Amino acid sequence: MKPTLKTQRVTAAQDSGVSAEQIETLRLAIVDYAREVGTVELLAGSSKRDIALVASTAVIVYHGLGRLPIGWLVTRATTSAPVLYETGRDDKTLTLMPGNTGTIDLWIY
Repeated sequence: MKPTLKTQRVTAAQDSGVSAEQIETLRLAIVDYAREVGTVELLAGSSKRDIALVASTAVIVYHGLGRLPIGWLVTRATTSAPVLYETGRDDKTLTLMPGNTGTIDLWIY
């Protein structure tokens, strides 16, 4: 029977002087860290690029989160000091009202 990839990795690590206990300790630490990172709401987001803004014209952005967004950040702008505010949100879209014309990138989380 051919050994699994996991078995091959453990065997290779053990051959290098690392014990199974050390491997398991490291694996559990990585699992704990990944679980902790998964709770950071800001990281569970969606990047939307090149959103065209026209002053005083509502913009609907399809965020793709599948849930109500918690918030959003402008990550790039081609206009000086983009002025915009949110007028609505749901599990599919975010609606913004810009005060000036330009292009922005958003991180929606």
